[in-house]
Amino acid sequence: MDNMSNKNNNLDSLAVLLQELIEKYADQIDFEKLEVPSRGSEKNEENKSSE
Repeated sequence: MDNMSNKNNNLDSLAVLLQELIEKYADQIDFEKLEVPSRGSEKNEENKSSE
């Protein structure tokens, strides 16, 4: 049980760290220009057609 709560604590601190980083750099990042990779079937179909 202790091992599980340790993992949760690590995840919580990581989430807090990520949130702080995002808030710190949010004004420098142009979120609209970020390329978000498509997931799932779309990506697979693109790869097949390009080969």
